[in-house]
This record gives sequence, C-alpha cells and structure tokens, in this order.
Amino acid sequence: MRPCILVCSADASYYLLISYILENEGFSCLPARDCATALELLLQQSFAAVLLDCNDNLCCGPDAIDRMCQASKERSIPLVAVLPAGNEGRYLELLKAGVTHIFVSPHPPAQIVHVLRQLAAMGEQLVPPGLGETGLIWGKLELFPRQHRVRYDGNDVVLGPIQFKLLATMMLEPGRIFSRDEFIHAAWPPNIHVEPRTVDVHMGRLRDALRKAAGRDVIRTVRAAGYGLENPLEQMGA
Repeated sequence: MRPCILVCSADASYYLLISYILENEGFSCLPARDCATALELLLQQSFAAVLLDCNDNLCCGPDAIDRMCQASKERSIPLVAVLPAGNEGRYLELLKAGVTHIFVSPHPPAQIVHVLRQLAAMGEQLVPPGLGETGLIWGKLELFPRQHRVRYDGNDVVLGPIQFKLLATMMLEPGRIFSRDEFIHAAWPPNIHVEPRTVDVHMGRLRDALRKAAGRDVIRTVRAAGYGLENPLEQMGA
C-alpha cells in the first residue's frame, strides 16, 4: 500500500503540482483546502505525514496550526510545513508548535520527497536502535516502546514521535548527558539537516510535557553540553 500524504493547501495549483510529484514517487495524496478540513481528516484516518502549505495564513493560522500539531502528536503523524522566505518569526512559531520539518521556499521538490520518504519510514520505526521489547523505567517515569506509550506515576503523557525518541534515548542511558548532535542522530532520519536549535525546541516541548505530568523538571540541562534525565530520587522529592 502506498503511504498517503495529507496535503493541506488553499492553492489548488500547488496541490496539483505536489501531488503529481509525490504520486510519481510512490505516494498517494489527499487534499484539504484548510486546516479545519485537514484536522477532520486527520482524526478520521491514518497518514504517513501531513504537508502544510503555510504560504496563506488564512489556510493555516497560528490557532489552526496548534490544533493540527496536537492532533498529529496524539496520532504520531509527522507534520511538514512549507513556508515563504523572509519569515523567520513564523519559522520559530511552527517549530515551537511542534512541526517536524520546515521547508523555506524556494526549494527543490526532490527535498520534500526525500524528507517524506524518511518520515514515512520513521513512522514505522519509532523505537530507537538498541531499545528492546520491554519497557524502560526511571523513577516514576515509564516508557513502552512498542506501544509508543509514556507514563508518569501511572498517568499517560502524550508525546510526538520526535519527543518520544528524545526521551527514549535518554532513558536508555539515564545517567548520561547527551549532546545535541547525539540527539539529532538518534531522533531524526539520516541525511536530513537539523539545526541544534531545533533540538532545543523539541526538548523544550518534551520538558513542558513531563513537567506538567510530574509537577517538576525531569530533564536536566548542562550548559554547552546537552541534556539528560534528573536523578529519579530528586524527581520523587527524596
């Protein structure tokens, strides 16, 4: 079965072009004229990824993007956005909202094809190398790789695919501080350029989700070195 890409764009000509390219590369495509329609489709069926055309704010404004990111995180479906050049502020907003990968126009269509292929494969391989069938436990924090499930003190913590891999990487060696380069290697598909600040944004989202569940910081930051897990005794207030 061909991996299906949900393409959200108010520009019919853009959809016709990108769908023609993607279908020739082995994907199938489904159109959505705006984020409201895309969100409805996202909740009804599964996709390999969602491609958001953010050239039109009316199609995908900030509130709509937030809802899309939340839904995609709950369903572990990566979001890819296309953004016009000269929009640095929007770039950061999309990253912070949870968009997995962002293309700034103009860009070769082959780059989108490559990234979507990698993300489709990543969706089938959410478990980082070295993580076995059994769950991992660090204090009150539990991670179950095959179910893509995280719990803190028995309560579920909803994470997107990237945040899940970041946490799994730390839980494999909870006493270590990992560099940003190590996280990029562990959590993103190969041959995709990822900036260190992208790691920081995703780690911030992971930190917020775990802080909400635990009531305190679970992730330790070491300046100029990277990130790791806090001692579980400190998490439990011992």
